Amino acid sequence: MGGQRGNHYTKALITVEVVELRLIRWIIILSLMLTFTGWSHPQESWPRSTPEVQGMDSERILRMLRFIDHQQLNIHSVLIIRHGHLVSETYYPPYTAETVQRIFSCTKSFASALMGMAIDRGYVEGIHQRMGQVFPEYVDIETPMGQISIHHLLSMTDGLDWPEWANPYMTSQSNPVYGQNRSEDRVRFFFERSMAESPGARFNYNSGSSHILMAIVQKALGASASRFADENLFKPMGIHRYHWWADRQGIPDGGGGLSMTPRDLAKFGYLYLKEGSWNGNQLLSPQWVTESTKEHIKAQLPLVTEEVGYGYQWWMNSFGGYSAQGLGGQYLFVVPEKDLVVVFTCGLSTYDMASTAPERLMSSFILPAIRSNKPIPNNPKDSKALREFAPKGSNAMADHTHSPIEREISGQRYVFSDNLLGVHSLVFNFAGKDASVVVNINGTMEYEVFIGKGGQYRVTKVTDLDWQALRGGWQDERTLLLEWQVPFHTPETMELELVFEDDTVSLTIHGTVERYQQTVVGRCKK
Repeated sequence: MGGQRGNHYTKALITVEVVELRLIRWIIILSLMLTFTGWSHPQESWPRSTPEVQGMDSERILRMLRFIDHQQLNIHSVLIIRHGHLVSETYYPPYTAETVQRIFSCTKSFASALMGMAIDRGYVEGIHQRMGQVFPEYVDIETPMGQISIHHLLSMTDGLDWPEWANPYMTSQSNPVYGQNRSEDRVRFFFERSMAESPGARFNYNSGSSHILMAIVQKALGASASRFADENLFKPMGIHRYHWWADRQGIPDGGGGLSMTPRDLAKFGYLYLKEGSWNGNQLLSPQWVTESTKEHIKAQLPLVTEEVGYGYQWWMNSFGGYSAQGLGGQYLFVVPEKDLVVVFTCGLSTYDMASTAPERLMSSFILPAIRSNKPIPNNPKDSKALREFAPKGSNAMADHTHSPIEREISGQRYVFSDNLLGVHSLVFNFAGKDASVVVNINGTMEYEVFIGKGGQYRVTKVTDLDWQALRGGWQDERTLLLEWQVPFHTPETMELELVFEDDTVSLTIHGTVERYQQTVVGRCKK
């Protein structure tokens, strides 16, 4: 009897051990499946992986980062997400993962998403609704402008006389965006433009139409479109550190008003990659994702000979998939066939975007790095080098850290005439070990920014979301050179040359993105 009990006990132990082993095996298998297939969704942070586990080659990605460094391309960040995992993340000083950056026209794709949400939930009738129906206070339904539909706005085929790409944004009053951004009523400004052709005739880039999309959403809601976006898009995806600039009527700037971190921009791309689903919640209908990311019209880009497809505020990639694109080289690539999301943030000029654009980096490095839809053999050497890659950046600044006139100009307030940056006055402080400048913008906002020396940026936190980086040096005893980064507002690297002479200072401003230049004189105010 005791032997039988012992046998039963032994068999029971064996059975339990077998069950436990099977359970452990299935847990391991499930864990590997989740790691590889990207079933998880990021919340506050992205799950990480080596490129090889996600079927990508570390060496090829590393080669791209070294190429960017060697060419000294003004790229601020590169993020690569495959199978829902962050396989590579690089920031070029002074940018970091926490930097909230202006994404400019990538905002348009968010405007498209919110229009889709408003249609899905019944606030807006549909894409064929006409402007004469939505805004009878601005436009008559019987006029050609009144016949512009939401579809026309989304596909930028509204037919307005809107020469946006023919003129610089910062310096030309002929650019309609320049006028719209300074108008008391941006919606009225849009509808007061003349028609160049019938709606639907052809593509014409129009940031104003993207803003009208947000105006439609806000009017249909009868409430704040910003709050609707926060509650139904941003919060569900764990996006908290962002800012959406609005017009005087409180309408979010649909053409280019968003600032956010690159990681959060990648989340938006992943939402589309997963057909509008986030953690089991359908934030956006799959039908809208499909409709908005397919080609509706052919478009011609500046300095590019080939036509490209345009959807509903999304560009079609030549290599498959679609992308959101913003001034200065802000890119969100989504390539569903490769289960891939890539973010670039940059400060590139239009010429640089045409010659060394992120599209070329995608084609030459990132897409060829994809070797398989399954894990490939580990590459410890290159994956470690990729993980530890530290960009060199550029130290091309004036060598002299001091000038004999510092004591004369320190504490003096120089007041300037109107200029592109809105700088009303500057007060330099060279006393003590820390050099700084107090900036007054438009006579309404004033703050202090510290100046980095020896070619290194020094970062000053102006607000919770707005930090600014400044470095400088003396070219000669009277010429101070500064490089200023204000990513919350613009991807521009603003190069300033200040020549001090008696009670005046000549300030020359040069922008790296639009390549504008302006010289103004500041006078010492006693």
